[in-house]
Amino acid sequence: MIQRLRHPLIVFMLLGTAIFLIDSMLIPESVSMVHMSDAQRAALRSDLERRADFSESMLEQAIRSWLDEEILVREARRLELVDDDPIVRRRLAQVMRFYLAESTPIKPPTKDQLQRFMLAHPKRYIRPANRSFEHHFFTGDQAEFRRQKALTSLRTGQPVKSDAFAHGRRLNRQVQSQLEIRFGEGFAHRLWALKKEDQWVPLNSTFGLHLVRLTERNTAGAAELKEVASSVHKDWLLEQRKMMVNKALEALRQRYEAAP
Repeated sequence: MIQRLRHPLIVFMLLGTAIFLIDSMLIPESVSMVHMSDAQRAALRSDLERRADFSESMLEQAIRSWLDEEILVREARRLELVDDDPIVRRRLAQVMRFYLAESTPIKPPTKDQLQRFMLAHPKRYIRPANRSFEHHFFTGDQAEFRRQKALTSLRTGQPVKSDAFAHGRRLNRQVQSQLEIRFGEGFAHRLWALKKEDQWVPLNSTFGLHLVRLTERNTAGAAELKEVASSVHKDWLLEQRKMMVNKALEALRQRYEAAP
């Protein structure tokens, strides 16, 4: 056994192992620098200074948190955790889709483009049935007496003194669900059945007593562009970005050989 240990090859291997262990103990691991740039620090300060309780210690804590996050991200990359985590993969894909969508500016649409888009998606822009009306409101112990007196005055063209109402005297294009929430189901159902020729009908709501006159009665139907322009513009823009992402993704597929 001792003769084998004295073999030159064995001695060489033992000496090499010893040198490696001593070297690893004496030479520290390389240190990777983590640094926040002046621009990042200024942006962080700008965000925090909007808070009423801002302080320098808050800024220092935020900087430490940023540095810790950067350290954890780098360590995760070193350990190759990014490639194996499905949540991280989905987030990266999401960020890439956002980048592809925002990488090319989109020209503002013309009115004709929005009109064509709206007509191509008619079910998205249905105007619900709605009612417009004006009313006089009465509350208090003498509310019913005052309402009857006001009804007589309205029929003879005389001025009426009624109480102030939080939502105003005229309410335009109210859908039935809005009326039910605001005034109660009984009020909403009776008002919904009124015809334009009905003049100053007594109705009761959860607020009190009213005299109501219907001014507009609209059935459900296709909305006009001016009524839904904001929604149409938003949907058109989303559609354009989706098309841009699909086009960019198709170009990226040419760089990879993806097998199902």
